Amino acid sequence: MVKLLSVAALSVLFSLPVMAVEYEEHDGMLMNHGDGHLMDMAGGMVMGQNADTLPGGCDSISETKEITVHAGHKYAEKFPGRMYAFDTQEFNFKPCTKLTVHFVNEDKIRHQWMMHGLPKYLYPKGMFHLEASGPSKISGTLILPPGDKTYLVHCDIAQHME
Repeated sequence: MVKLLSVAALSVLFSLPVMAVEYEEHDGMLMNHGDGHLMDMAGGMVMGQNADTLPGGCDSISETKEITVHAGHKYAEKFPGRMYAFDTQEFNFKPCTKLTVHFVNEDKIRHQWMMHGLPKYLYPKGMFHLEASGPSKISGTLILPPGDKTYLVHCDIAQHME
């Protein structure tokens, strides 16, 4: 019995470091390619970064907010037939909010956090998106336009669309 307990205790001790997940931090490695496009060679990308330019109709930044969004397989359990989801499906912000999104990809595959419907004169193709090969973290900032509007946010990787 003592041998069995000793073996079990040693097994747990030696397997703990294997079970710990390390998240790669992409923020310090991003290279600025201009026009709000930042990228690194380890699988992180920000498109549509805008921390300074106010959209037309915004006289000033109404508020500054930060959110953290987790992405992964485990968040899809509450959506039958889905393999992937975000931990939060809805956010509410005032128009002209400066928003920083911290995106945490908990899976060992690539995921995106993509927002559509932004002004095309300020955001290429009217989109802001964060992309990361996981498990990893990446952050980006945008300024929301004026008006009360609902924006589509999803992962654009094939078969991940929410």
